[in-house]
Amino acid sequence: MRYIKIDLLTLLISLFLLNACKSPDEIGLDVDPANQIDASSTDTITVRASTVRDDSTLTTAINTSAQTYPVPQHPFGYQDDPIMGKTESSLAFRLLFPSDSSSVSFGNKPLLDSAVLVMRYGDEFYGDSVSSTYSLNVHRLQETFNGGYYNTKTWAYEAGSVGGKKVKKFAIRDSILVNQIRDGKADTTIKSAPQLRIPVSSSFITSDFFNAASSNFKDGTAFSKYFKGLYLNLDKSQIGGRGGIVQFNADSSRLVLYYRNVNGSTIDTNVVSFNLSSTGTAANIKHDYTGTPVQAQLSAPNQLFNTVYTQPLAGLRTRVIFPYLNKLKELGSFNINKAELVVSIDGDVNTDLPPALRLGFYRSDIAEQRQPIPDNNAGQTNTATPGRLLPDGAYGGFYDSSKKRYVFVITSYIQDLLDGKLTQYNSYLAPVKYNYQRAQGFTNDLFSPVTTAGRSVIGGNTGNYKIKLVLTYTKLN
Repeated sequence: MRYIKIDLLTLLISLFLLNACKSPDEIGLDVDPANQIDASSTDTITVRASTVRDDSTLTTAINTSAQTYPVPQHPFGYQDDPIMGKTESSLAFRLLFPSDSSSVSFGNKPLLDSAVLVMRYGDEFYGDSVSSTYSLNVHRLQETFNGGYYNTKTWAYEAGSVGGKKVKKFAIRDSILVNQIRDGKADTTIKSAPQLRIPVSSSFITSDFFNAASSNFKDGTAFSKYFKGLYLNLDKSQIGGRGGIVQFNADSSRLVLYYRNVNGSTIDTNVVSFNLSSTGTAANIKHDYTGTPVQAQLSAPNQLFNTVYTQPLAGLRTRVIFPYLNKLKELGSFNINKAELVVSIDGDVNTDLPPALRLGFYRSDIAEQRQPIPDNNAGQTNTATPGRLLPDGAYGGFYDSSKKRYVFVITSYIQDLLDGKLTQYNSYLAPVKYNYQRAQGFTNDLFSPVTTAGRSVIGGNTGNYKIKLVLTYTKLN
């Protein structure tokens, strides 16, 4: 290739475009003719951004998706966000038959000492960790848990609770001391990983487990048919403060029954656990944007706003369009040396509701199906240009707390749009799990994660924090 000064025709086109608009923003490219004489130039392309609702997302079997690393998790809680509105997440789950037993027998006249629903904490709590309080209720599920479920699934459960607990804080970092029963030995106390232990009604366990027909516990199939599962939710009337969303690790959670059998002077202490699983747990997630800035934008989809929003848990995403790339193509052929999408936080950072630690960026095709951009293509073959995957650190999307922004390197994507290898439809910004791992065959950051609740308030179309695309390019002959 060779580099030349801008020719007369290109100069006339540039002057025409500049004179036809009131500001450089209206054409998209802040063209400086002096810069174009150089072999390499840097300019800013206009970006149009808008807030749209995200699609529903699968909340079961999430351990098979790269977005769940390092462990599968499920969201639970209630949050009243002054900007994003109200978010509520409840959990439905089935109980697994004990894997170390071909059948379960509670023995002769079992006496319950205690029953506890043990919910192992995941790695995140998002919200007010100081002044909020919660009232949790456990219910018996009335429908069979079978298959994959989206966040929109509404579950049938018994109105009366069979357990519950008032919680002042979801202590996701604090280990606890738990009494351990040992066969043939004295009980002992052990230090256990952070977990929430919810007492379950003794009358419920006695009637539904101890006094139930033994045929219901002869094997896993019989038990699943008999006992459909449990449902964990919050009493919203008893919530104090702004609230928050906590993550639970279902694969390490369980219903534990501590009981004893008395035979004359012999007392036999026993324990049996019915485990939970990530594939047998689903979240029902609801969003209410009534009276919020978000609702104002959703009600005016064609209006341009200074601020836009992204929210996980099947909440919100930011639609991104580069409306003037065709104008750039009219100026000639370009080699894009680097393209950076710069996304700034709009205004001050709220300590209780900080920006998401990481955002994802993806495109859509003609059928509005989600596709990775070439710079973040972890091996899918459904793009025109596989094989140009950037390392995480080079690609970006991580929150820079010092500059209060996210930066994505999308050089290959912009080059493909200019060269006609890809057609521009819509692109989207949305939160992703901060530590997800890209792997071949996974669509990791294309769908709204349920394993994080961090959201972001970002700059939109005008103002000091507006979203922008910065291009470093070489004009070709």
